[in-house]
Amino acid sequence: MKEDKFIKISILLILIAIILGTFSSHKLNNHLSIEEINSFQTGIRYQMFHSIALLILSLNKNSFNSKLRISLILMILGTVFFSFSIYLLNVQSMFAINLKFLAPITPIGGLLLLLSWSNLFFTIKKDN
Repeated sequence: MKEDKFIKISILLILIAIILGTFSSHKLNNHLSIEEINSFQTGIRYQMFHSIALLILSLNKNSFNSKLRISLILMILGTVFFSFSIYLLNVQSMFAINLKFLAPITPIGGLLLLLSWSNLFFTIKKDN
């Protein structure tokens, strides 16, 4: 995947986070408990932070070695697994469907995020 694809994906994830943040503030208050809304907003925060990180990293790719791509892919997957599983688990009652099978996806997403940041640590180019 070319780096410009990572820029586009990060922008798309930021846009989705803004839309979901607005949606949760205006529409979900009447349908979800305070705990569910807080959980949903945790997903939004993680998505926004990691999407902004993706954008910054993609725009500064020359500061990193070729392993940056691995970190970016892990960060995208981790963000999607972590945040989107939280979203779906919290809105499942609104749609009368059972998505409990998604519960193990959230910590897998968290692990992928940790791996992305750990890998990123080793991708910084050394000064000559």
